[in-house]
Amino acid sequence: MASSANHRPEIGVVQKVVFYLTFRSIWRLYFNPLSKYPGPEAGGYLGSLPSRLSGRWPWAVEDVLKKYGDVVRFAPNELGFVTPQSLNAKQLSPAFSGRALKAKEPTLHKYVDLFVERMKALGGGAQGVSLPTWINWMAVDISADMAYNREMTALKDMKEPPYLSLLAGFSKVIIYIFLAFTGMRPHSHIRDHSRQQLERRSRCKGEVGHFDFFEQIIPEDREPPKDKKEMRHLEQIVGQLLVAGYEPSALWLYFSTYYFLKQPRTQCILAKEIRDAFNCYNDITPSAAAQLSYLNAFLKESLRVMPVVSPGAVVDETFIPKGVVCQSSPFALARSPRNFRDPLSFRPERWLPEDHPLYDSQFADDNRKGFHPFSQGPRICAGREIAWWQSRLFIAKVLWIFNMKMVGGQNIEIDRDLRGWGMYLKPEVRVQFAPVAHNHAIM
Repeated sequence: MASSANHRPEIGVVQKVVFYLTFRSIWRLYFNPLSKYPGPEAGGYLGSLPSRLSGRWPWAVEDVLKKYGDVVRFAPNELGFVTPQSLNAKQLSPAFSGRALKAKEPTLHKYVDLFVERMKALGGGAQGVSLPTWINWMAVDISADMAYNREMTALKDMKEPPYLSLLAGFSKVIIYIFLAFTGMRPHSHIRDHSRQQLERRSRCKGEVGHFDFFEQIIPEDREPPKDKKEMRHLEQIVGQLLVAGYEPSALWLYFSTYYFLKQPRTQCILAKEIRDAFNCYNDITPSAAAQLSYLNAFLKESLRVMPVVSPGAVVDETFIPKGVVCQSSPFALARSPRNFRDPLSFRPERWLPEDHPLYDSQFADDNRKGFHPFSQGPRICAGREIAWWQSRLFIAKVLWIFNMKMVGGQNIEIDRDLRGWGMYLKPEVRVQFAPVAHNHAIM
């Protein structure tokens, strides 16, 4: 009897835990305000954890939305939407335009031209060059120089800047912060880097090579703040400017080049449009490239098929209880057969105007209102115009100069091999660059 009595408290604790877990599951399944929404996560978060840790979360969201419908419950307190209306909110005026945009054009030319020179020297070998490496180097060079006149010299030195290594490490560890605190050290290094760049740029006030984004934060006639709290806020902005200018642009150029290499018909059409449009390399500018219909359609299609993580927004005509986490998935939305015909195929024709010779009427009913790769409303990407300039200029200049092909023997499927945590780990793709024989001036 004594032995049994000794175990009764333990049995009581177990019973309480079982009762609590059972009650919680029943409440989540049947009485939670979100219980009316379908989805695999009605009872808990565990089903989403493997996808988040493996870097395949955008694809998992896409699959769930395809299976369950337009509004899906991913977790007890989290809903996902695939409706275009879920992105609607108040419009935010672009932060960078006019004089600021035009002033950055020489910086774009500087680094795209240096990329071209490096490919002339290194891209013709049998093993080609690493596409993600060189795209990343060019993108971080441009972003740092535009943000605060910092030369990362990745293309010049042909080696990865320490900052990119920090970002890569932090990207993978950020999702594990919930499990351990090992991610805080890389994060502190990134903050230290931002603080150092803020201090360096402040000292250079009025003596910089060109107009940059920092000038819009602290104009020449304003002294840097003395308050520590405001300085920490500026440190965050400096870091965000660099990351925001680097990661999305690098991913867009990588996806664009990858699909160009995988689509022989697209190669012919796009290369011909660019080479017919310009008599010489120096005629190629962002403004001139913006007039090329197929180039614009090609880049829009690249944006449509690449993963973009939405910051979240107000959802359409659906009452959401206070405290519920909502996300609309531009990735799933743009690849949904509800919105686009043949959504998993790369078809730039879907974006062409009706008067274009290659316009295809089978895409006439595509729901283009569902295409918001830069988000919209208060969270719209402030740098979207710069991103368009950069992408058009890069593709136009590179394709005017080179024929490109993927090195043989590579088995790369981007939908299968891409991984994303805080940022995306791009699959290794090796590419050969062969200069084109032009009858007119090259440079």
